[in-house]
Amino acid sequence: LVCDEKNLPLLFHCSSGQDRTGTLAFLINGLLGVSPEDLVRDWEASAFWKDEHDWFNRNNTYAALLDVMDKYPGDTLNARIEAYVKSTGFSEADIARLRELLLVHD
Repeated sequence: LVCDEKNLPLLFHCSSGQDRTGTLAFLINGLLGVSPEDLVRDWEASAFWKDEHDWFNRNNTYAALLDVMDKYPGDTLNARIEAYVKSTGFSEADIARLRELLLVHD
């Protein structure tokens, strides 16, 4: 969907924007080279509206996501995200196309 230029710009969301939607944003941003620090900032930004007592669940979801990424090869979080995405059927060409469409090139 996001690798097809005719679908861009693409808006994806849900009522909270954290778990499933946040995971998709995390994966796309990770493929685009967003730093691990900014990945966590983006994840947490979607949680501001939630009740402060839900902190435990929000952070457990993110921790679980990182645990999954740690099972994939790579020296960096971005490399592990790429390995995970490839395991779901995305090809190197798909990832290159995503980067071509979504990154600004000089």
